[in-house]
Amino acid sequence: MKTRLALLALAIAAALATALNTQAQTAKGSGGGPGFDFRKKSTNKEGSRWTLQEWLTQKDRNHLMDLWLGMYAPSPYEFYISGQMLSYSRSIATTPAAATDSTQSYRSSSGSVGAYATVIGLVGEYENNTEEGQNELLGSLNLRVLGNAVQGTHLIVSYGQRTKNQTSTGTLITLRQNFAGADLDLYLMKYFGLHGNYKSFSANSETTLGDVSGSKSEAGAFIDFGAMRIYGNWYSEKQDAVLSSTTTRTIRTGVQSGLKFFF
Repeated sequence: MKTRLALLALAIAAALATALNTQAQTAKGSGGGPGFDFRKKSTNKEGSRWTLQEWLTQKDRNHLMDLWLGMYAPSPYEFYISGQMLSYSRSIATTPAAATDSTQSYRSSSGSVGAYATVIGLVGEYENNTEEGQNELLGSLNLRVLGNAVQGTHLIVSYGQRTKNQTSTGTLITLRQNFAGADLDLYLMKYFGLHGNYKSFSANSETTLGDVSGSKSEAGAFIDFGAMRIYGNWYSEKQDAVLSSTTTRTIRTGVQSGLKFFF
């Protein structure tokens, strides 16, 4: 009898020990026993904690990044200056009469300056044609509707006024006309592209010439060497002067070449 009681006590003790061991292992896996690490949990909370000091540090870092971007971002201001030579032939014909002169060859020089602030620009152009005894000054307000720079692929529209002085007849003749225009540059490669420019001059009356209207066209190509551009264009200018029911058409066509500097 005593032996049976002793064996029963041993069996109960073994079962109890097994149960306690299983419970301890379960507690380690669930985070509620000796395996639970309070320091690790505290460290995790510390890493995700938001503080005012960190916010101020991040704000200073963002400010420095903005300053860096401002230093290296493209400037919103652009300027350029150009000079070119034009070799052309001129023909004059009248309607209903016959041609008044034969085709002749001439040369002239011209230059331009431009200043842009973001998409708005002011441009001035001057041509000195001593062989024909005339000069002209153009000023325009420009708006870049496509593109992010003048020295880049762009489409620019303009509106301005031309003042043309002619002294070939021995008397000073001054003609003032408003004009609208468009300028297109299209880069085919990084340093090479195509250029086009068109101006339409509104009709205006002058005592000697009559009602004068006309247009100018340019089409060509260019190569950039850093801030310097070399270009060549085909050039055409038409002018119609109507006086006493007689229309005099002057056509100038030729080749234009020049240099342009951006800064």
